[in-house]
Amino acid sequence: MNEEQLFIEWCKNNQIPFVKKNTQTFFISPRISYTPKYIINYKIFIDIIEDGNYDKQFEEKCKGFTQSFGQIILIPRSILPDLHKLTKNDIINRFEVYI
Repeated sequence: MNEEQLFIEWCKNNQIPFVKKNTQTFFISPRISYTPKYIINYKIFIDIIEDGNYDKQFEEKCKGFTQSFGQIILIPRSILPDLHKLTKNDIINRFEVYI
């Protein structure tokens, strides 16, 4: 399965509604934009990131995004094959979100 199939399958298995691919680009500042991969319930953004790509600049981008547009959950690509081990409640408890 590819990345999208793994994530969508996980959402279905955990009865997470209204999951769609995000097509909107958000402008955090005049020179910084960000396009998370998915959106859940029209308010929680999800992005799949490469391992090792979480540096200081990316951290600042994510902070700017959450301050302006809403919550984002980052999922390292390396855990996608094991995503099925997490439950919806694991995500709710870890990130203090309601899905």
